[in-house]
Amino acid sequence: MCSKRVKTGSGSGDGTGHLCHAKLPPETWSEIWSLLARLEDRITVSHVCSEWRTMALADHRLWGHLAVRLDQLVTWRIRDWAERARLGEEENRVAARWLRLAEHALERAGHTVSLDIRINHEKMTNEWITEFCALINKHAPRVVRLSLKLGCPVGLRDCLRGFHSPMPNVRVLGLNVLYFMAIPAGNIPFALFPNLEVFKSRPCDFEDVALPLPGLSKAIQSVRSSADSSASLRALLRAFPEPKHFAIRIVYADKREDPERDGDLDYLRSRFEGLDRLELTWGWNCYAITRNAIPRTTPRPSYISIGLHCSLDHAYDPEKESYMAIEDTFSDIAPAPITLILEQCDPPGKYLPEWEKKPFRITVHDPASGQTRQLALHWLMLYERPKVMQLLGDKLSGSPISSLTVPWDLMEPLMAQLKEENLRTITELTLIVTRRLKMNYIPLWPALPGLHHVTLKANYTSSNKDLRLSFDVFRGALEKLVPPPAKLHTLSLHHVRTGGCKHQDWNFAQSLAARVYGLRILSAEKAGSWDWNCGLTCS
Repeated sequence: MCSKRVKTGSGSGDGTGHLCHAKLPPETWSEIWSLLARLEDRITVSHVCSEWRTMALADHRLWGHLAVRLDQLVTWRIRDWAERARLGEEENRVAARWLRLAEHALERAGHTVSLDIRINHEKMTNEWITEFCALINKHAPRVVRLSLKLGCPVGLRDCLRGFHSPMPNVRVLGLNVLYFMAIPAGNIPFALFPNLEVFKSRPCDFEDVALPLPGLSKAIQSVRSSADSSASLRALLRAFPEPKHFAIRIVYADKREDPERDGDLDYLRSRFEGLDRLELTWGWNCYAITRNAIPRTTPRPSYISIGLHCSLDHAYDPEKESYMAIEDTFSDIAPAPITLILEQCDPPGKYLPEWEKKPFRITVHDPASGQTRQLALHWLMLYERPKVMQLLGDKLSGSPISSLTVPWDLMEPLMAQLKEENLRTITELTLIVTRRLKMNYIPLWPALPGLHHVTLKANYTSSNKDLRLSFDVFRGALEKLVPPPAKLHTLSLHHVRTGGCKHQDWNFAQSLAARVYGLRILSAEKAGSWDWNCGLTCS
């Protein structure tokens, strides 16, 4: 794909000849180059040859979004002070190099630019911050989105102090401290962002600032932040009187803080009513304390999301709080066709070790009304608390399901709780393989008479590439869902191995698809390449 200089003769004084490369239209090159994640690679493209340089400099997609992630090299585990000093210098060199590259890219950018910057360094030098702020100030009128995530509040504060040029086109502003130390809202120069529409800051302290905040845009429609006390939650809501979308992470777990007793409940309920979207996440799952603030009377927000991701260590009764959350989230599901999705998700603001299972997000969407209800629960609640799944089934029992996405190993307990009225309308099914299955596993699933489209996939990650299904399990699952002679319209496999193209299991899969379901498998081998992790697509 890449251009290169070639010899046109031997021994000639100017033995370099012409540049040869594929003759593709600029639009195609633009699509290819847009896949380059590193800023350094995008700049290199413009240095290959004059033709590529002309196309690259005219392609504002290459320069319109600048992202950087500079991770920490110096950690507490490193006891050798000489090594710590060397790594600290390396951090500074990498950061300085990014500054130079960003300056080149911003010169090539068009009328708008989006900045997404995450720097987790032990110590940011004042010189670097000064140069960074000067670069942002120079191009401030073109910035439309600014996301700044730094490792410590001091570095973020110094950056905010260094911004002095107005950014009238910024619509989205994100300010985050990676180690969950709150920045005072009074340090944020809101006057530089007069047309701000989306504000994201976790954590941010609004308690000790005078309201209204000077320069705060009246056009703000969406706020994402956190509250570590009942008072901070109240202060946050009062700082933003008009948004239609709140996403708040409630991280306090002090059982003495009771909004009902403190007189906050009526105020919280009034602020959460009339929204388009409401997302509330409990960092320590003290859900029972603030659940009464969630709107129960109609009209409720069209989008409600409740998050109880954590391990419920601080809850009075983990199961009881899960029941409450299910009741509150799905209390107004309409008796209309819905899409139901159960899938793994990442917990907010928490590092998850390799051995720890991810929480699950349950999403119910009504396409006709646009209503969405979403609930995240710790995995224990779904796998080891049968009553939780039973209550979920009860809440969904009045709605026919048109599309279902579910982990393979949750399919059986979910099917046991749903009614025939829920199941016979399912036309699309996506099964996600999240763990290894036993070779002799026999799924106890009901037949789905309306099923036409089946997708089987794994959560493909670098640490888990070999979620193999035996062919017997693969075939047994299909024949349970769609007993022959019923026909499927499509069957798709993504990152799930049932044997290679030259493996006997692959031939079995081809035979099953063609002979039993009337489908044809197009393999990667037919296109001239093969990858052990390839997917199958049948039509």
